[in-house]
Amino acid sequence: MVDTVSIVPDKLLLSSNFPTDPAQAQSLLLDLRVTHFVTISPADIPSAAGAVVPHRHFVVDKTSPESLLLALPAICSYIYEALKGDGLVFVHSSRESHACAAVCAYPVMATKRCSASDVLDVIERALPLFHRTQSLSHTLELYQACGYLPTSTHPAVKELKNPSNAGTRTVHDLGKTANTILSETAFDLGAFSDALNSIQTDALNSIQGKRHSVVRVL
Repeated sequence: MVDTVSIVPDKLLLSSNFPTDPAQAQSLLLDLRVTHFVTISPADIPSAAGAVVPHRHFVVDKTSPESLLLALPAICSYIYEALKGDGLVFVHSSRESHACAAVCAYPVMATKRCSASDVLDVIERALPLFHRTQSLSHTLELYQACGYLPTSTHPAVKELKNPSNAGTRTVHDLGKTANTILSETAFDLGAFSDALNSIQTDALNSIQGKRHSVVRVL
């Protein structure tokens, strides 16, 4: 499939298009040897697709600016469990930014060695036509600022819900918070790739205890 891209070889696939024909949908997943299928709304897929591999759909309310941010912990938890078992995860959304947010948020959460901007650089290398939007960048920056577990009561999420109440000073403070989280280690593309390809590392095990505190998807 033309726009199905391998973000992490043999681990994460990304697509903003998917066959509507049931037979073609099943054939695509089987031919790619996908073990876990993740869809993020909006996503129009035939129900037959979920019959050949485990399928998890995450609803993101387009009318709620914080909905995608609050969904990220559950999406990342599902991806983490799949990759921990040597799975190949196929992430799809008709809205490319939603799928990109999911595959970006996972390595940010898993390694905690790189900023949202750095991970988006990796995505752009894999997807030359990908357009980095301010909204996507901001969502991932807030994800970091919330310590990778955003809740509806977190100040950063409240400001996302009510942008008129956020001032320049607050945005600056959020930036400092994200930088503090990352201050102990510098971004290294080689280390980043190694971390993604070693799902059983200590960095990943350190988040295992948080699986049961995943935020409910709106």
